[in-house]
Amino acid sequence: MLSPLTSSRDLREKKAQYEKSGVLEYVLVDPLENHAIRFLLTNDGYDKGMVFACDELLVFERLDGLQVPLWEVFELPPPEPATVSGE
Repeated sequence: MLSPLTSSRDLREKKAQYEKSGVLEYVLVDPLENHAIRFLLTNDGYDKGMVFACDELLVFERLDGLQVPLWEVFELPPPEPATVSGE
């Protein structure tokens, strides 16, 4: 979870530390902006990241495609069935 006090540290220092330690997937959840960013570890380090909006399913690629509905994380009403993406 990002917080205003630690967001730059989470995006720089922690991300670099996790990358160096070999953490395969790093997810930052921004409760103020209602989105999440997922970084996947590649041979060259973390990728540029994929942003998931609050009406999407956050897919954990390294956890056999586990899907987390972000609207539930942010305690928002579910999206209309036709708008749910990531399935």
